Amino acid sequence: MNQTPAKDIYQDNLDKVSEAVWSRDWERLVNQFGFPIVIRTLDTGAHVTLPSQLTQTAKALRDSLELAGAQAYHRVCLTAQFDNPEQTVISGRHRTIALRGGSYVMPPFESDMRLEIRGGHWLASSLFARVNNRNLTVISPDLAKLSPEELNSDRFKDAQD
Repeated sequence: MNQTPAKDIYQDNLDKVSEAVWSRDWERLVNQFGFPIVIRTLDTGAHVTLPSQLTQTAKALRDSLELAGAQAYHRVCLTAQFDNPEQTVISGRHRTIALRGGSYVMPPFESDMRLEIRGGHWLASSLFARVNNRNLTVISPDLAKLSPEELNSDRFKDAQD
């Protein structure tokens, strides 16, 4: 039985990924994900199978934040819970905030993420960002290929819940 609350584990992953994106530390970022990963936004999605694809997507996100004028990028856990009795899967929701000074550069938005324990480490396996990719590049345009029909299929249900 895990002694650490799900919300603390979830926030730890959020902090490590956010710091890696902001500092452009792609190796540290990749180490927080388990492959393959499903990443979905309101208008597109991708099935990321390689660390290089995740790095490509993270670079696009960081560039998009910079283009929007962000000087800070934070993600804050709202809810998180263990999804199974073995406590090897966590699902949660968080809010993403991009700031310039004390002002938002875009409206904050919520995302759902799933973490799974693999090799003794909590790794993200899916992300559903409730933002349009055309407004904030969460997924690299080269990878954002899924149609609305594909995004709504059972295959991507985990990234929607």
